[in-house]
Amino acid sequence: MFENHHIDAVFHFAAYAYVGESVKEPEKYYYNNVANTLNLLKVMRSHGCNKIIFSSTCATYGEPETHIIQLVLDTASGARPDIKVFGTDYDTPDGSCIRDYIHVTDLADAHLLALHHLEKGGSSDFFNLGNAPSFRLLS
Repeated sequence: MFENHHIDAVFHFAAYAYVGESVKEPEKYYYNNVANTLNLLKVMRSHGCNKIIFSSTCATYGEPETHIIQLVLDTASGARPDIKVFGTDYDTPDGSCIRDYIHVTDLADAHLLALHHLEKGGSSDFFNLGNAPSFRLLS
């Protein structure tokens, strides 16, 4: 790709994100998430591309409730009999989980804003994306 096109920036979304699986198969996760990212950075550097938007999962910040939207859709369509929400000891008034969801178009817009930030000479930074209000998941 770099040989045939002038690339100014890279959006990096390619990573495995299942926390449980990563504990069972750490080598798989290391090669994909670390080694392959290092390979990408090496190719970028060799072609003079110095801007990367690295998009990480919510798992970076703690225990995920992985792919809740897909679980809800599967339950609504009858592909799953029900959905289980685990935990009643969260730091909330009633102990239930509060989640923050963001629409995919808002997420895409945020990534473009991060690119514009770099293009305007902004320094590398961390941006935690979320929306308000958050939603309570009841079990």
